[in-house]
Formats: sequence, structure tokens, C-alpha cells
Amino acid sequence: MGAMNTAAVHIDGGCRPTNPGHAGFAAVIVLDGQEFIISRYIGWGSNNVAEVTALIVAVKYAAHLGAEALEVSSDSRFVVEETHGRWRLRSPVLKPLVMEARDLLFRHFPHRWELTWIPRKENVKADYYCGLAIQAGRYQNPWLRRHLKDKSPGKIIDPFARTRDQGSIGA
Repeated sequence: MGAMNTAAVHIDGGCRPTNPGHAGFAAVIVLDGQEFIISRYIGWGSNNVAEVTALIVAVKYAAHLGAEALEVSSDSRFVVEETHGRWRLRSPVLKPLVMEARDLLFRHFPHRWELTWIPRKENVKADYYCGLAIQAGRYQNPWLRRHLKDKSPGKIIDPFARTRDQGSIGA
């Protein structure tokens, strides 16, 4: 791209041990020689939800850091093709997330962003931090799956709500 203040970003999302499963994401952002790593466990969800969430968070954080252009690399063909609009999006769960990602890209980086697919072996660092987030979340809240599958009306407990109420930064 050649822009002076371009952020290079590697994103990854995943879930374990099944799909859907315990999900998390990671984004590794390099801007002006500094590396910023964001990763988070997001609960029970699909791999595609985690991948799109990684893109959304990465775009928001890169804009917050002051990037003027964005070069995003992902090992998810789904994220790349859906965001570019080359595949037809059918999922009612994924459609609003992909639309949010597109909106953020065009709002914060109009005509100054790239999103390309890379092989998984070139996305090692983002994959590593994604795996750590999922592992930490699985053991921090092992009952989350049961809560999310319960169809009875009531409040779904956010395992991160307590830390946000105490003033720490949440993604």
C-alpha cells in the first residue's frame, strides 16, 4: 500500500474442541514498529463468528491506534471472501457481523485497506494467541456451554462483566 502510517494485521479466530465450541480470537497489529496483541475468549460459538469478530476488533483497535491504512491477513477464506462480497452470505447469525466489519473498514479506512488470505502456516502468531485465549476461557468458565444451551428465559451471565464493572478494559 505504501501509506506512511499503515498497520499490518494478522487475525485468527477459532473454537475447540468442536465447531461450534469454546471460541476465541486474536489480532496481532504492527504499527510504527510496535506490536500490539489482542486476544479474547468469547464463549460458545462457531469458528466463523470468531474469525469475523477478530476482524471487527482489529479494525477498531487499529483505528484507535491512529493507523491511516490497513493491511489485514487472515487464514480464513470465509472472512476474506465474505468481506469482499464475493461469496453470498446466508447465515442470519453471521450477516450482521460481516456487515459491521465492512462498515468499519469503509468508515475508518475508505479505499485504504486490504484483506488477503494467507496459509495457516503464515499466521502462526495470531493462531498461537487465539489458542491461548480459548484455553484460558475454557478453564475460567467451564459451565458456559450449559448456560448458553439453556432455552429457559432468564439472564445469560457474562463471565467478564465483573471485571468491566471494576473499571478494567474489555474488548
